[in-house]
Amino acid sequence: AVELVQDEIRVNVVAPGTIDTAIGQGVPEFRRHLLKHRIPIGRAGHVDDVAALCLYLASDASKYMTGAIIPIDGGWTAS
Repeated sequence: AVELVQDEIRVNVVAPGTIDTAIGQGVPEFRRHLLKHRIPIGRAGHVDDVAALCLYLASDASKYMTGAIIPIDGGWTAS
């Protein structure tokens, strides 16, 4: 991020937690239930949650952000 900032290129990382996708459909229901109850917000994330963060990072609203690792995990990292 520091090396690219001179070229006005911002580098940030989106670090998703448990996201409800087709991949997770193969996980047994009891395990998904356990995971959801360990997430402070009380649910798995949605693809739209991650997409909204990516849109924010791609927009001018985040023009002062670079070099950040952003968890989007319903509070898992903070707990």
